[in-house]
Amino acid sequence: LKQTQHITHSSLLDARNQFWTVAWDLFKHQPLTGAVPDLYPWFYSRYFSIPPDFFAPHAHSAIFQILSGSGLLGLAGLIVVAACAVLLLWQTWRADPGSLETAAWLAGLLSVVFHQLFDYLFGTPIMPFLVLVITALALAPRPGSRPSRARSPLWLASAALVPLAVFAFALRAAYSNDVGLTEAASSRWQPAAAAF
Repeated sequence: LKQTQHITHSSLLDARNQFWTVAWDLFKHQPLTGAVPDLYPWFYSRYFSIPPDFFAPHAHSAIFQILSGSGLLGLAGLIVVAACAVLLLWQTWRADPGSLETAAWLAGLLSVVFHQLFDYLFGTPIMPFLVLVITALALAPRPGSRPSRARSPLWLASAALVPLAVFAFALRAAYSNDVGLTEAASSRWQPAAAAF
């Protein structure tokens, strides 16, 4: 009986509305950069008392999680990565359109993508690894296929920008936390609360 009263046991959109509302509000507050990546649960408790309400560790949608934490910049990054993956996967499918193995890998990836619209499992350690392995298997050359043309290693230079961008976001979060701690140590509670 208790499980039937759980917040996530209503219709799909009703069950997610509470989480998505918080994420959307965080996005509206800082649309370009978001509130800070992966700190959704920290902000969620400002909107709903825990207990008695459910503690939400994420926004229950990859789109809303990205928008709330990384804003339009994060969404643009997600779109670029997704577009590149779709292009590579489409080229793989076109190279061998009758391959049952390729179809199975693509169906698996498509199911993960669809599930991420209504949940966010990339915060669990196994999920990014699983998606990476399935994508690698889907893109792997098939036995007997001719090798693709070699790519210049210069594309790795652009990949180095990703960790730098993540580091910049982390520094931004650390700075806000430091300001909050400094204000709290000086008993200036209103500015400390605003910084946190």
